[in-house]
Amino acid sequence: MKKKYKIVSPVRFFIFVLVTVLSMTMLVYSLLGFATTEAGTSDTYRQVEVKQNDTLWSIANKYSGKYVDPRTTVNKICELNGISASDVKTGDTILVPVES
Repeated sequence: MKKKYKIVSPVRFFIFVLVTVLSMTMLVYSLLGFATTEAGTSDTYRQVEVKQNDTLWSIANKYSGKYVDPRTTVNKICELNGISASDVKTGDTILVPVES
């Protein structure tokens, strides 16, 4: 004899189906590698000599892409060179990530 199932609460059934579909979509999305950590990441660097009155902010504005937050670029410059923003002096040569 075959069991018959009856939907007692349509709202609970809809939520169950919605959560199941979303979970499966996220699983497939991550398994196929569509998710990326950061859009526009760049592995291209340029050596820049710090000139008089240059700050990491001005350097970041000059070499980062149009849609890249300069704060992110300043943080990357500091990490790449093992420095803090106050350590930069005129004549220093630093690596700067360049938007490709």
